[in-house]
Amino acid sequence: MIRKLVKNLSKKDNDILCIAFSGSRMEAAVFSPADKAVLKFMQKQLPDTAAEYWDATILQQEIELLLVESKLDTVGRLVFVLDTGSIFLQRLLLPKMPEAELQEAVRWEAEEYLASADKEGCLDFCTFPASEGMQPVLLAIMPQKLLAMLQQIGRDLKLELLTVTVRPVAQAAFLEQLQSNFVLLEEEAERVSLTAFVDGMPVLWLKTEKTLQGIEKALADLTEKTEQNYRIRMRNVFLTGSCAAITGWQEGVNELGSHQYYLHMIDFSDSTSWQGSFLEADERREYAGRCMAAVGGALLAAERKTGINFLRSRSATNKMALEKIMPYLTAGILLCTVALWGIIFACNEYEESRINALQQQMEAMGSWQQRYATDQLVERRIKERSAQLAALRKEQIHWGDMLETFGRAVPDGCWLSKVQQEGSRVLLYGKAEDLSAAENFISSLQTSDKFSKVELQETRARGKDGIMDYTINMRTGSAKDE
Repeated sequence: MIRKLVKNLSKKDNDILCIAFSGSRMEAAVFSPADKAVLKFMQKQLPDTAAEYWDATILQQEIELLLVESKLDTVGRLVFVLDTGSIFLQRLLLPKMPEAELQEAVRWEAEEYLASADKEGCLDFCTFPASEGMQPVLLAIMPQKLLAMLQQIGRDLKLELLTVTVRPVAQAAFLEQLQSNFVLLEEEAERVSLTAFVDGMPVLWLKTEKTLQGIEKALADLTEKTEQNYRIRMRNVFLTGSCAAITGWQEGVNELGSHQYYLHMIDFSDSTSWQGSFLEADERREYAGRCMAAVGGALLAAERKTGINFLRSRSATNKMALEKIMPYLTAGILLCTVALWGIIFACNEYEESRINALQQQMEAMGSWQQRYATDQLVERRIKERSAQLAALRKEQIHWGDMLETFGRAVPDGCWLSKVQQEGSRVLLYGKAEDLSAAENFISSLQTSDKFSKVELQETRARGKDGIMDYTINMRTGSAKDE
């Protein structure tokens, strides 16, 4: 009993709710990564406004209603699988190159599409094993506003958003065909959809009427186009049980026209299962066909399979920018520290040499008067130099303490790139993700007793990477010292 209770507690908030879209139809599946099982599956027709214009309010209300009515209290994570109508997909064949150069080449291809479409978007891509020196790449681009809307829905629902991917990639993940060549047949409301996958990437789409003659003709056309464009002969065909009922095909080898295909009925594999194991085989396959895209998205997130994930793309971009600037920032701080230590050491050596010279002059004087006069002169000079040193020390910045203070004061999302001293005035140059991060940094400096008159002198507009530049003007010493 205790073991069962502990097991149930460990599962709390671990189940994944995957929302997949197919036109105006929303498919929702609850997947348990621990049991690798589909716990529940639901379908709902959305209003036209939600599907066409992506109304965030309607979508959020529908998901909230689904969570409440289905009593999904163990769901803590969220996955979105988008239809191809919302995503730009393109198969690229690039020469094999290092990862950094490949990223630049893919970004150049994406910029070409965004410039022609006059849109703002975010991208992700995945690579597949190279062949004959060429690297297959699947490029996906989605509108920036759509991604921001889905992220906001996840935050409002208090669910951890794991993945935002695209329907054909999720379907290939469910079928465990992420690097295979095959054709997928799906029954829609009034037609049958055929999708050709090359290396696990969707490349061609066709729709036809729900008749045996129409499906066979569309399959033959798709096979010929794939062979002409990609020099690949399609042999494996995956189809739902409902499509099999329409065509009358049998699982296994089938002769269709002048082509021979091996037909696979879509079903739950060894890596996934339907919790309702009491279902008949036909019923189980029907559920597998319905929840294929939703469960495939959950598998991509839970098992971290290779595929499209726009969230990963965005975090990777920020990480890449940070990695680029960090070596330069570290080297600059190290050089400033070494130079400061060298200056301090040279000043100490100089002062010691001057004091030793004065002592030798005093000892060389022959008479008391000369010694007295010399002593007065030396004392006066020492006082003058001490006053000068005191003034210099007052203006001098102790960089060790200063850098330590900066390290404690700089908040997340904000960093320094340059520190400049002009007497008691100090200018800080840096970058921040947004204005609030820079204002938090200023507030931390104002509370320190080492600075006064801390002001934000200048900000500059954001660049393509979304980072703003700022300049802070302040004086050393607290307000009491002035």
